[in-house]
Amino acid sequence: MLKALAPFLTIIYMAITLLCGVFYLRDFNKKLTVLLCLVVLTFSNLFLLWGETSYGLFFDGISVIALLTLFWVLGYKEAFKILGVVETSYLFLLILGKTVFALTPEGIVLLVIAFFLKLAVFPLFLWLPIVVKSIDAITAGFFICIFEIVDFVLLWRTVEKASWFPQFFESLREFSLYIGIITLLLGAGLALCEKNLKKLLAYATIDDTGYLLIGLSLFSPVSLYGTTILWINHLIAKLGLFFIAYRIEKNTSVISLGKVKGLAKDYPGLAFSFLVFALTLIGVPIFPGFWGKLFLYQEVFKLSKALFGLMVLGGCLTLVYFIRAYHSLFLGEKEPETVQPFLPKLDLVLVMLLSFTIVLGCLIIGF
Repeated sequence: MLKALAPFLTIIYMAITLLCGVFYLRDFNKKLTVLLCLVVLTFSNLFLLWGETSYGLFFDGISVIALLTLFWVLGYKEAFKILGVVETSYLFLLILGKTVFALTPEGIVLLVIAFFLKLAVFPLFLWLPIVVKSIDAITAGFFICIFEIVDFVLLWRTVEKASWFPQFFESLREFSLYIGIITLLLGAGLALCEKNLKKLLAYATIDDTGYLLIGLSLFSPVSLYGTTILWINHLIAKLGLFFIAYRIEKNTSVISLGKVKGLAKDYPGLAFSFLVFALTLIGVPIFPGFWGKLFLYQEVFKLSKALFGLMVLGGCLTLVYFIRAYHSLFLGEKEPETVQPFLPKLDLVLVMLLSFTIVLGCLIIGF
């Protein structure tokens, strides 16, 4: 299944890079340096997506350098320091797992920890909201989405390798399942308490990563199919939400829930886009997120009713924090002095992402 997904994931990766690149070239300084970083990052990550060879570590290193350079060029010094520690730790674990302990259960454990760190899985997740808060929303959406694409592929390959050791594989699956449940609940719970929109979306990403980890740990055809749907749905919807956050932040200089209100009255396009992306991440019927979660819920219910109940609890928390965010931003009485008239009605980018979401839902229903 993973090999069959490679061309599709490549298209998604290229589309995300292109969309974000347009904003960088239009709204940011040092355009040539930023463009060079994007090109190098894209080339190295696409190599990792298409297969695992002896050059994998080299391209991992190039990818890390390109990403850190991008953050430095954009002037995000605090995020650069935190991400530098994360990426250095990731490379250290990766080198140990692929050289000293290559093709052993110990090596697989080191690789899994490395990918858990990059994907911000419990208990290695606290760095992500801090980084996301300190950078612009376009960069946050970009690097979260490319992490989700590349590092989840690498984690999937590592889990497949673990199947070479049957007893260890079962232990790893059980461990990953519980870590996924905890990640889901913590992400959703912290998002519920968060008022900063960018940090809320970071916690929502941690919430969604929990679902992906659950599906991968079950490792059945149905769970992997549901995971793939949620994975693609998450990439599209989360990027759309970060684009909306960028528009709000750029034109109001405020990104805190409750301080910007009533946007739906003058900007119904943004309100409609936010609502659609939120509904598909919640898992409302018809939208693709519903089908992905349905498959996972069915598989977890067969395994454990208690774990199924915890997943349902996480889903309810997701519903509440997205409703709260939508109400805070788009409903209520607006404050005219905080909103500039050039805030766009609806971006072409958002139209494209909305179209992808709706088409994906229709395709799944047809299938």
